[in-house]
Amino acid sequence: MNEKTGSKIWVGIDEAGYGPNIGPLVMTAVVAQGSENQPDLWNDIEGVFRAHDSIGRLLCIDDSKLVLARRDAMDLLERAFRSMAMTIMDGVPNPFDRERWLSAIGPDVFGGTEIPYWVDDLNDYNLYNRNGLSLRLVCPEWRILTAQVKVVGPQRFNQLLDERGNKASAHSAIFIEILKWLQTVVEPGEEICLISDKHGGRHFYSPVLLEAFPGSWIQRVQEGPTLSHYKVTHNQNLYDLKFQPRADSQSSLVALASMVSKFLREKWMDQFNAWFARRLPDLKPTAGYPVDAKRFAAQIAEYCLEHNISTDIWWRRK
Repeated sequence: MNEKTGSKIWVGIDEAGYGPNIGPLVMTAVVAQGSENQPDLWNDIEGVFRAHDSIGRLLCIDDSKLVLARRDAMDLLERAFRSMAMTIMDGVPNPFDRERWLSAIGPDVFGGTEIPYWVDDLNDYNLYNRNGLSLRLVCPEWRILTAQVKVVGPQRFNQLLDERGNKASAHSAIFIEILKWLQTVVEPGEEICLISDKHGGRHFYSPVLLEAFPGSWIQRVQEGPTLSHYKVTHNQNLYDLKFQPRADSQSSLVALASMVSKFLREKWMDQFNAWFARRLPDLKPTAGYPVDAKRFAAQIAEYCLEHNISTDIWWRRK
């Protein structure tokens, strides 16, 4: 990855779907390479705007929860996802070229291992409209290099609950997978600056980092409600890791990760809802969050019982 002497690797991580009972948890890491200054999509790239701005620009990058308040939310989420992919793949990628997608963004990009439960024909699972607009996320000072997506469906999430004992630890296990992937793509001697949203308000991350970087010294720079900051030297690399609340409103890379995660979760939920709608035509779709998830669960319970569909593959216990 080390294309520029003295350059840094910048990483933004965020997830979507931590709270729901139905649907996957999706976590995304967006990786950029650039100078000493953190990449700033909002000011460095013409055409990028934030969710509260007026129309007239091409690409919205912001906290996905703010984007969802807009009527054109799904179009904006798709455009952000497509722009990231176009930059990584050096051109507008064919949404049907599965092998290239898997190579560029990871094996979960098409919905993870559990999406086949809810797609009658996997060839029908398309990532986006091939005619949509996009914007290259690159400027003279930096560029988006790669990304990794983890799509953890209900069955695997429940398995992690059994293995780890609680929801926070299950979430940490997915984050650790991202950190271990990151170690495989950086070059020796590179400095990696990582920014992530706080994990459910947690302030102490040393145990998580010790598992992700076994045998390494974890320097605790700061631990508290406004910032948890660590430095780790591992395999000739220096990792500077910051966990802060509302990181997706302060870091454009985290905001992009938030939008990609939300987009892929929405794609997953569309397939899930459509699968049941084909079998129960009067069933209203669900976003999977606790109150409505209970309504949905009650309405599909008889069908699932009759067809031996285990609750464990569609209902997250926590």
